[in-house]
Amino acid sequence: MIRTYTVSELEQMSGFTRRTISDYIAKGILAGPSHRGRGARYPQSDVDVLQLVPRIRTLMKKEFPNLKALSAFLGQLSARDIYRLARLKNEQSLIDETRRLRVCMQLVALFPMVAPESIQEALDSLSPAQINGVDAGRYPIGAVLDITELVNENQQIARTHSKTNGNGHAHTDADESNSSWNVSWLSGGASGQVPGHTPQPEDIGLLGGVLHKMERQANDTKNGASDHAHKTDRQHKRSEKSVDVRLTDIAERLERLERQLEPAAVPQQQTADTSPPCPCVKSPRVFPSHGLVGIK
Repeated sequence: MIRTYTVSELEQMSGFTRRTISDYIAKGILAGPSHRGRGARYPQSDVDVLQLVPRIRTLMKKEFPNLKALSAFLGQLSARDIYRLARLKNEQSLIDETRRLRVCMQLVALFPMVAPESIQEALDSLSPAQINGVDAGRYPIGAVLDITELVNENQQIARTHSKTNGNGHAHTDADESNSSWNVSWLSGGASGQVPGHTPQPEDIGLLGGVLHKMERQANDTKNGASDHAHKTDRQHKRSEKSVDVRLTDIAERLERLERQLEPAAVPQQQTADTSPPCPCVKSPRVFPSHGLVGIK
């Protein structure tokens, strides 16, 4: 059973006044009760946040110079992460875990195609010193973590899953080529950093073209699938009709070409008549002197 608390219990456990609690609710730092008025109950996450706020602001002033920055960070965490942070009694453990979560959230934002659980597992393999160095901007994440392998591994898992899904979608070579891209990291350190600054994409050396290519390929794939899925019967018929017209036109062109290639009829030459003349027909006689023709 999930436990909830009254505002009086909240005051006692956190040391904050009701006015401060109401102010934190108005600013979005606390979730607040499920309903207003008598009997209002506050969730466990509000108790944990009220316990974390003074500790983190004291231990990490450079990272969270004001309440707004800390509120933005806590607002991105799950209730489970907040619960775990609140139970870290050792100050250094709290600092290390907070830094790890900051780096994790940056990577999740940069690589939405990678499961957050995979990113968390990859960060678990790094030492606190490595995490702190990345969070402070002393060197890029690519110097301590193989991001290319992480991204490609998750894409391979996604492709395998798509081949065996229950939607009947056939995995094609086009899908394979659209997803086979690599992530490149600059070898140099982040420039223009100040201690305690959370690295941004341009700080940790991520090539902007990679994200642009990823977004373009994702949009092309999505648009192509959507166009294919929403193609109507009328469009299919129109396409078939267009094909028939083209085939008919091609047939007529071939027929005209065949007629043009047929050899022209050659008129038969008249041959000399070598048969003997009919005895009843007299041959003409030419008179040399006058050029007259007579009958012999």
